[in-house]
Amino acid sequence: MRNDGVSLIELLVVVSIVGLLIIAMGFSYEGWMGNYRLESQTKDLYLDLADARSNAMLHKRVHWVVLEDQQYTIYEDTTPAPDGDGVLNIAADTQVVPTPPTPGKRYEHGFRLQGLGAAALPQTITFDTRGLMDWVPAGLDIRFWFISPPDSLGRDRDPDFDCIVIERSKIWMGEYDQTNLVCERR
Repeated sequence: MRNDGVSLIELLVVVSIVGLLIIAMGFSYEGWMGNYRLESQTKDLYLDLADARSNAMLHKRVHWVVLEDQQYTIYEDTTPAPDGDGVLNIAADTQVVPTPPTPGKRYEHGFRLQGLGAAALPQTITFDTRGLMDWVPAGLDIRFWFISPPDSLGRDRDPDFDCIVIERSKIWMGEYDQTNLVCERR
């Protein structure tokens, strides 16, 4: 028997194994990208909330974040000049995020924000000059989580971060537990 090279059958076996591995990796990549996008959206909202809070303290002006199910907008209290009056006037106060004339920063990839418990949307969160947060109706905290469309195979996403909890003095991210209906801190 001669050992001159690879037979056609051996080549077909190797090509079919490589093809199966590529297909399996493609499905894994799609799931990973979906989780990454959901976590990225959660972190983006978290950073914008933290930025509004720090700007309220830095500029000594009240800031508001208006959360809606498909977008959010951040305003700085500038009316009347120079330091505002502590009352949100959407027509006159300065829109910070997104940059005008865009009406609101939309959530990407078809994600929607949903309130948990008493947190109904739209929700306006007030950041005072000391960095404390307030909302109506008043409560211990308000909780939101991102609803994502299932992947192409109909599977739900399982990201590490997909919910945000806003307390009077802090904001944190977590993973929403759909069984117990709670946002678990990560």
